[in-house]
Amino acid sequence: MLQTAYKLIVKPKAFVWTTPELATSVYSNVPIPAFTNKDIIYMTPDLSAWKSLFMEQLEERDYPEIKAFYETISNNQVLAIAGYEMTHYSDLFLDEFDDDRNDGIWFEEGMCDYLSRKHLLGKQEFEEIADTGAAAMRLNTW
Repeated sequence: MLQTAYKLIVKPKAFVWTTPELATSVYSNVPIPAFTNKDIIYMTPDLSAWKSLFMEQLEERDYPEIKAFYETISNNQVLAIAGYEMTHYSDLFLDEFDDDRNDGIWFEEGMCDYLSRKHLLGKQEFEEIADTGAAAMRLNTW
């Protein structure tokens, strides 16, 4: 679908499935275990690692609606993270990985997030994320 509808021409050379520890300490020092480095995507498929990472973002704040969402994320949502990384390879975006990436980066980030979730999640999961995002914005946590 990325090739036909979203101008994916050059695909990454590899998609490396790894542990959260290797993703954040060996392959990169970024604390998020999914990222693209040149022409390789590194990511952990470990659902429990993603749940822990999302829960840590709450920083012990009391947001029951957001906490409940993070506790119940599914493997489909981990798949959407992989789709997000792949969407960065689309030629629809003006910036490239080797550019300074300052003009269109936030548009690209938002579109990668939206497109991956819209096409890889079911309707209910997609709406739950939208509802949780709206709740977070009301709480001014994002």
